[in-house]
Amino acid sequence: MIAYKFLPKEFAPDAARGRFKISLLTFFNRTEDRSIRDEDDGKTVGFTDRPFVIDENPENAVLRERMERYGWIKVSNGGKVISSGASSRYEMTLPPAYILSLSSDINCPKWLTGDEPKDAVVKIRGLRILANAVAQRHADILGPALVRRVIYTQRRVDLLQRDLDPLSAFHKRPAFSDEAEIRIIFMAKATSPAEWFITECDGLENILSWEMRPQLA
Repeated sequence: MIAYKFLPKEFAPDAARGRFKISLLTFFNRTEDRSIRDEDDGKTVGFTDRPFVIDENPENAVLRERMERYGWIKVSNGGKVISSGASSRYEMTLPPAYILSLSSDINCPKWLTGDEPKDAVVKIRGLRILANAVAQRHADILGPALVRRVIYTQRRVDLLQRDLDPLSAFHKRPAFSDEAEIRIIFMAKATSPAEWFITECDGLENILSWEMRPQLA
C-alpha cells in the first residue's frame, strides 16, 4: 500500500529519513485548522431533538437500556427522565490513541494554502514497514500498529432511531472524503500519555522519498 504525507517542505527531508511527529488523536483534532477539522473524529455521537420519557415502563425499555449502558442516565426506584424535545447530545470517546495521518491520493486538494501550507509530499512505499518500525521503536508507550483506510460515514445517530455505531479511529464524516485518508493508529499504553512525540526510525530510506506537491511542481 502506497501512501502520502503532506507537510511543509522544510520538514520533508527529515521525514524522508524516517522522522515524523506522532500525535494523540485528540491533540491532532484540536490543533487542526477549523476549516478541515472533524469535531466527531474519534467519537460516536448520539443525539435527540424530540421529546422522550425514560422510566421503568416496559415500553421505554430499549431506549432506557441504551442510555444506561453508556452511563448517561440511571433510572431506578420509580425514577424518570423527561426530555422536552430540546436538542441533546451524548457521546463516547476513544481511549488515548496516537495517529499518523496520510492520504492515498497524491493530488488531494487540501492543505495547499494557509498560514503553514503543506507544499511538499513524502511518498511511503512500505506503509506497514513504517508502521511496525514506529511501534517497535516505541514499544514502551505504544500498542501494535493498526493501518487502515478511513471510512466516511455519518457519525451522529438519532438515539430514538437506533443504537450508536461502534467507536472507531477509522471513521470520519462524509464531508471529509476528498482527503482519501489512510491512518496508522497506535493505542497508547498510558492512561495520561504525552500529547505528541517525535519518532526517528533509521533504515527506511528505501521506502521513503519526497518531492514538491504536483500542484506546485
